[in-house]
Amino acid sequence: MKYTLKNSSENTFKVIEINEKELLIHSGSNDKIESTQTETFERSYKVRDKAEKTIKSLLREGFGIYVPQPEGLFITITDEEQDEHDFYLNQLVIVDIDDEKKVSKTLDTAFQYVNDFFKSGMIQFSHSPEYLFHFVKKTKEGYEEFEFFSEVLEKHPHLENKVAKWLQFAIDLKYGIYTEEGNSNYLFGNVASALLYFNSDKYFDQYLQFLNTWDWDHETDVEEDEIYHLIEKFGAESDEGLKTIAARRTFLAGQHGTELELDEYINIEDDALVERFWQFFQQSMIIDNTGEVRTRIKDYNYQFVTKNIWMFISTYVQDVMNELGIKFDMNRMIQAVGTTTKDNTYTLKQILDPNFEFDLPPAFSTNIGRSKWKKGNHEEAIKYFTKSIEKEHNEYDHYLARGFSYDRLKDYDNAIKDWLKAHELNPDSVQINTNLALVFCAIKRDYEMALQFAIINVANRGTAFDYILRGRINGLMGNIEESNADLEQSKKLANESVKLDYIETLIVLNRFNDAYKYFKNIRFKRLEGTKLIVARFYKCVAIIARDLKLEKEQGLFEKAVKTIGNDTVSWGFGDFKFWLENNDLPEEKTIKIRELFDLILAKQKGIT
Repeated sequence: MKYTLKNSSENTFKVIEINEKELLIHSGSNDKIESTQTETFERSYKVRDKAEKTIKSLLREGFGIYVPQPEGLFITITDEEQDEHDFYLNQLVIVDIDDEKKVSKTLDTAFQYVNDFFKSGMIQFSHSPEYLFHFVKKTKEGYEEFEFFSEVLEKHPHLENKVAKWLQFAIDLKYGIYTEEGNSNYLFGNVASALLYFNSDKYFDQYLQFLNTWDWDHETDVEEDEIYHLIEKFGAESDEGLKTIAARRTFLAGQHGTELELDEYINIEDDALVERFWQFFQQSMIIDNTGEVRTRIKDYNYQFVTKNIWMFISTYVQDVMNELGIKFDMNRMIQAVGTTTKDNTYTLKQILDPNFEFDLPPAFSTNIGRSKWKKGNHEEAIKYFTKSIEKEHNEYDHYLARGFSYDRLKDYDNAIKDWLKAHELNPDSVQINTNLALVFCAIKRDYEMALQFAIINVANRGTAFDYILRGRINGLMGNIEESNADLEQSKKLANESVKLDYIETLIVLNRFNDAYKYFKNIRFKRLEGTKLIVARFYKCVAIIARDLKLEKEQGLFEKAVKTIGNDTVSWGFGDFKFWLENNDLPEEKTIKIRELFDLILAKQKGIT
């Protein structure tokens, strides 16, 4: 379907306003404004979806998009004139290029029309039209198309600012200046090229920014010609040429970028030249194809920042580095790309030097530390968490994270030290209070301290787990009445893993009969993996402690352990280990329990 502009307002519509609250459309057929209301807090993309559906509906009904045309701006040539001059478009502007006043007025009038055109919704909700307008001038032979903006700057250079605002307008549009269906680029491309040749020192970066707003996902011959033309004009090894190559390789990554082989333009054996290219390549990496700075790379608090940068490097950097013949360490490249800004770029020498220290923002260091933590490299994780703390010593999250690594290394004193500092900075944090309650209870056996933090969580959150944990601590302290009250309060349980915490608490408090009875509330068929193994194990413990027949349940437990395959079984087991070493059961019962427990430990691969 082709959409054309209509000079008449009859059977047409114009988009007046689109915002987060409403879409206003002026319908020319009945001269009224139709308003589509939206929810106050509705996401902007939903508003645009509604707007697009409304507009498409009007188009299907035969309406055209209405943009008022300034009087005297356009002419329509006859079919005979079109055949004679091979014109295929009928939106033409006749300009007497020597008449400065007329040229100035045409610049202003045409700019206002273009502004109205883009605001109409034509670009936002449909393909570009086949044309906006062509400039023509009269000659003795008739009409002749010409490079209007170039001739304006050549004959009337003091009108430069009026021409320049067209280029800035094109950049500010930020989307799809050029498409296969439309020739919007005919208009803005001429402006950009004219300014570049008028004053390349002044307009080169702006011209490159304009190219970055093109629809790079669908490369066309026009775009390719522009890039090669720039390289030819400035020379591949000039700053302008290197910037052009860097931009092309970045924005066409994964699509057409490999068509431009670096060694065709850059002497890769020239280290200084490669370094210079790399500087421009880094600058192009932080600009997206709307000409905006990429926020994901700069947003160091984004939860999966390292994963996103890794994907970015795989798409944009890997191929370029291969062509340059340079091997690199992914972790160091993540740090370099993640901290590159317009004011901060790294040399290749710095990135490849393992002794060079990147100046990482604190939250970014913490994210790298977390990625090390997930891989079990806790010594490295601590190093990055420490960097964050050195720069931002009043952020509890860094201490919390480092404490986890110390805990995994069984360095409980340092873990407690970090978590106490985190608690000082954020005393209501559920995670911090839980960690401290567990470590003081299960490791240090300091129940008084553990109880302080458990009480905070019950007061602030009061989930089943919070009551179970406080009930366990009270029970271990001998506060039987308080313990029973907490455990009774926790009985409204929905989560199976919390039910297992409840059963473990009954066991470590030597309430084996209660634990065994509670298994009536456990539906084993709903459990999978770790939860099934742990549930079967605890049932075996209760059976052993009560001198009941073990064979059937032990067989089910061992079968569950085997079905988990090579997967890791991760379970904290809270105070269970301590209880196993210090319980009052006969030795033969403890041995049976430990034999079963060792089956789980063998699967945990060091995770406790």
